[in-house]
Amino acid sequence: MEQMDQDLSRAKAAVEENRLLQNEVTAMYQQLLRVDPTGHHIFGPRTQFLAHQEAQTPTGGRLPPIQQPAQPQQQHWPTNSSNAMQGVEYGNPYDRR
Repeated sequence: MEQMDQDLSRAKAAVEENRLLQNEVTAMYQQLLRVDPTGHHIFGPRTQFLAHQEAQTPTGGRLPPIQQPAQPQQQHWPTNSSNAMQGVEYGNPYDRR
């Protein structure tokens, strides 16, 4: 009977540890989606379940991204400017003549 009690307590501890690990994986998955919202993040059965669950919810169940996607910077280069450097020649500092 004592052996059964020990087995039962180990089984309960394993169930609790499994629940805690599932919660931890869920939290890490949510944070990963916030860091990289456009990425494909399925690494195994649990993340596949989470991705499927997220797709089934109307709002996606997703927190907003941590950083907004960066807007591309537009470069404004002068064209045909009189002060543009054209053919500027510098002496070669390594030339030891």
